[in-house]
Amino acid sequence: MIALRTLVAIVEARPETIAEDYRRLLDLAGVEAPGASAGPVTLAAQAGAGGWFPGAGTPPWQIEGLLERYASGGGARGVGVAAVDPRGGAGDAQGWGWGDVIAARGASLAGNDFWAERPWRPAAHLLGLAAAAGGAPTVPTGLADPGILGLLAVPSLDPAWTVAGTTRLLLSLVPGALRRPRKLPWVTYVSECLAFAREVLAARSTGDSSGPGTVAVLDGVIWEIGPGLRGRGPVGRNVLIAGTDPVAVDAVAARLSGADPVRVPWLKAVADAGLG
Repeated sequence: MIALRTLVAIVEARPETIAEDYRRLLDLAGVEAPGASAGPVTLAAQAGAGGWFPGAGTPPWQIEGLLERYASGGGARGVGVAAVDPRGGAGDAQGWGWGDVIAARGASLAGNDFWAERPWRPAAHLLGLAAAAGGAPTVPTGLADPGILGLLAVPSLDPAWTVAGTTRLLLSLVPGALRRPRKLPWVTYVSECLAFAREVLAARSTGDSSGPGTVAVLDGVIWEIGPGLRGRGPVGRNVLIAGTDPVAVDAVAARLSGADPVRVPWLKAVADAGLG
């Protein structure tokens, strides 16, 4: 089993108690309301084309649970929700039922200014990533400045990832939609992309002592069985998982799915590389 060095909280959830379940989850995970110097809060939410399908992306109650925590502190200069396509880049928030929740909490949906591309030169050793990006990948401008990032995903049983969750969401956001070089192994490419994402998040860190700069939350009320595992369909599991390390959160989800995290190739590779 992979040794987890960060706290990962797990809470059983029910529809009739979901608001309290989220409060309890975030308390256990050590996610506090931001202080005055924390900067803006961005909630990256999973949203593919076609609107909401059970288990296929971030449900409105997941956004509401995080907005309640981050909007209640009064210290953040605004909370924005960025819809992220699983294939990379900006997603389509239409049909996901987020609008009323976002408006009621005084938050906003990230627009073109957030998604404008800003070049970012990765560390010299990330050769595969640099090749995929034609020299220098880009990041959304909204992530280039200090602030708090929340990764809001739903676990999906996927043949490549075993469990795809907050780490895949992070890599859909940073570096986004890149094509892996043909000669670069998939696991190596995932490791390089995650190393690059950690560079960006480290630069984004505010150093605010009121709470972590990044929080990863898996809403496992409904899991998705992805294409390739006998079709697409939802599975009810009624569990919420949260922590400050996306890899650790996904490793716990893999364990709950019945898999041994140390035998999941990408999890083992990024753990061996010290990336989570």
